[in-house]
Order: sequence, then structure tokens, then C-alpha cells
Amino acid sequence: MSAFIGWLNSTGEAFVLFATRMGVQASVLILALIVLDLILHRRVKAVVRYWIWLLVLVKLVLPPSLSSPTSLAWWLGNAQLETQVQFTAIVEEPVRESPLPPSLAQAALPGVDDVPVATAFEGPLKGHEATIPPQAAPVPAPTWQALVLVAWLTVVAVMLVLLVQRALFVRGLVRQSEEAPQRLLDLLARCRRQMGVRTPVRLRLMSVSASPSVCGLARPTILVPQRMLARLDTGQLRSILLHELAHVKRADLWANLAQTLLQIAYVYHPLVWLANAIIRKIRAQAVDETVLATMGDEAETYPRTLLTISKLAFDRSILSLRLIGVVESRKTLTARIKHITS
Repeated sequence: MSAFIGWLNSTGEAFVLFATRMGVQASVLILALIVLDLILHRRVKAVVRYWIWLLVLVKLVLPPSLSSPTSLAWWLGNAQLETQVQFTAIVEEPVRESPLPPSLAQAALPGVDDVPVATAFEGPLKGHEATIPPQAAPVPAPTWQALVLVAWLTVVAVMLVLLVQRALFVRGLVRQSEEAPQRLLDLLARCRRQMGVRTPVRLRLMSVSASPSVCGLARPTILVPQRMLARLDTGQLRSILLHELAHVKRADLWANLAQTLLQIAYVYHPLVWLANAIIRKIRAQAVDETVLATMGDEAETYPRTLLTISKLAFDRSILSLRLIGVVESRKTLTARIKHITS
């Protein structure tokens, strides 16, 4: 038990040190990107801004020790290392005793030099060896760093269980879905050629009332609610398919998975949650730009399609953890339409 608590204390101390360094560096990067995004908001396309914001995900994967001499973390790290080296040198410096002159040594201990050391101390200790009973080492108390580590592991475990549960739900949803009619499959094939997507993409009809979405990392599948087919014309269905194919072409499903896992790992960092929300918002705008560029002269119908889908779907998509929908929330729909019209 003592060994486990000792390991937990040392691991908790290392975790707190890592979380502090990474938290400071990630905070500086996120705040700098917020300022940069405000400057580039109306001057640079959302596609470029999206790739700039992905630097946050790259930073969260890299260790905090990767720093340059021009960064604040590099100087703080060197100052801390220098202080630690000086402290270690002071503690480990041997105590030097000045030897006494031979005359003073003989005067202080007359006749000691004539007696061997083994002989001088062997006699009085014979037969009087003291038996010291072994004592159990006291169990160390968990430090606050260890308690922080245990709390973090608990929250991460719960969120991973929820993520796996939602993944199983989406998998069951795909299994329960129906094959799309041939006219929609032909439309999907034309949209794939127009968008330039070579990856095989399936099209299924689901019974859940939600926004049309795409799921599947290895086998992308577009899910369209059955109740929307009777209310959407061919042009609107084409806009939906182009939107979801744009997500597949840009590998947004993989980026969304990386965001989810990193948000779970850095659940304690509020700026990471803010950065993920901004990335999702800009990603939707970047996909809208891709769809508008692909549709060309027919792009005027795309904003009306978004409004129609928002009326037919729920106010909040219930498949937001693993699916990327056309309208993920009404809160960002207004900003997307303003971005499209501008």
C-alpha cells in the first residue's frame, strides 16, 4: 500500500506539473488566435481560418517541453532548472573537516594510534549486540496532487464511457436505417463527381428526426431522415449531399474525433472548450464556402435549404458527439447565413 501511494503521489506531482505547463502554453496560444481571428474575420476565408485554429489541436498533442529560446516557457524552464541545480549542489556538497595536526591528535587521544581499530572496539561490544526489532514503515498520506490526478482520471473515465455509448448508439442507428432509393443514389454519385470525392460513401434513410448528418471514419455514411424526403426537392437534396460530401472530402470526421478526445483529456481547461466551439463554428462556415463554390450559379438556393432543414429538424441535434450535420444547432445558423450572404 505504501508503494502504491508513493507512486500515486509522484505521478500526481508529474501530472500537475504537466497540466500547469500545458495549460499556460495552450492559453497563450488560444488567446493569441482569438485576437488573430478577430483581425482576419472579414479579410480571410473561413477555410484558412479553420486550418489556423487547428494549431490548437497540434499544440495539445505535442509535449510542453518543445519550446524555443524566444518563448516565455523556455526561459521559465531554464530558470527553474538552474534553481534546482543550485539547490542540489548545495545539498549534496560534502562537509569537509579540517584535519588536526598529528601533535594535537596524539595529545587529545594518547595511545590510540598504538591500538588497532578492530581491537579497540571489538572487546566491549562482544556479547552485547543490541537486537533492534523491525518496524513497519508508516503509510504516506496522499498529497493534493494525487487527489487531483484521481479526480481527473474519474472524469475522463466517465466521459469515455459516454463517448463509447454514443458511438454504439450511432452504430445501431446505421444498422436500423434503410437503403436509399435508386434516384437518391444516382444523385449521390453525381454529387460525388462534382465535389471530387473518391472515397465510397453510403446513403441511408433513418427514422430519427434530426438534421441530415454524416458518420463513419473508415466507411462514411450519410444519414437523411425519411420525413424530410417528401418536403425537400431535388435541388435541396443536392445541397444536403454536397454539404456532407464536403465534410468527407475535408476529413472533418477525423478532426471532430480528435477534438472530442482532446477535450476529454483537457476537460479541466475552459479555454480548450472555447477553442473547440470556435473550431466547430468556423468549420461549418468553411464547409458552406466549399458548397457555395461547388454549386456555382445555383448557390442562391443554399441558404434557403439551411432554413428549411432547421425548421424540419430539432432545435438541437441529438447526434452531436459523433455526427456532423447540416444544421448542428440553431444558435450558429444565423452566423452562418450572415457569413454566406457577406
